[in-house]
Parts: sequence; C-alpha cells; structure tokens
Amino acid sequence: MIKLNNKTIWIGLGVLVAVGAAGLFLMYGKSGSSNVYNSANVANPTSVPTAAAVQPSGSDKSAKEVTVEASEFKLSPSTINLKVGEKVSLTFKNTGAASHNFTIPGLQVATKTIGSG
Repeated sequence: MIKLNNKTIWIGLGVLVAVGAAGLFLMYGKSGSSNVYNSANVANPTSVPTAAAVQPSGSDKSAKEVTVEASEFKLSPSTINLKVGEKVSLTFKNTGAASHNFTIPGLQVATKTIGSG
C-alpha cells in the first residue's frame, strides 16, 4: 500500500495544474492571436478585390458566392482566388466548438465574432 504524505499530495496537485494549464493553452492557443489571414497563402496581393468589391450576402446576383467555414485551427477553403475588381458575396460559417471571426487586414474586411455551431 502506498503511503502519501502532504509533500507528495502537493507535488501531485502542482503537476496536475501544470498539465491542465498546458492543455488549455494548446486547446485555445494564444489569446491575442485572432487573425486568420496568412500572407504566405497569397501568391499575388494585387489579385485580391478592393474592399468595395466585397458585398454583403445576397446584395448582388452577379457576385461570385464564396462560403468560408471555420473550425478549430482550420479554414475551408484555405485559399480564395479572385480577379481584380471581381464582385464577391462572402458567407462566413462557424462550424467549430469555439467562437471565431474572419478578417482580411489589408482590405479592412472583418466579421463579428460568431459563437460555436
């Protein structure tokens, strides 16, 4: 039978708290990092439409319809290729368990943070 003393219990609790904190950090990532834009995925920044060309959903029938789904550590599709001046109707869906948003910093495009589901 293992006999535990106070020192052993405190060390065990410390290890448990450290492992739990590390798990939460890995699960939720850095709290200050909310941008989903990765400039490495953009082959030519001039191929992205201007901010005025990004239209709210349903506002223009001639706009290219693009749906972006976000989940933990993933966007689908991971890249979007557009021609300069091409009109876009962008729909953002959160399919993950955590809250997500979608931003394109160079174009001042951003959604509100959307809850899970």
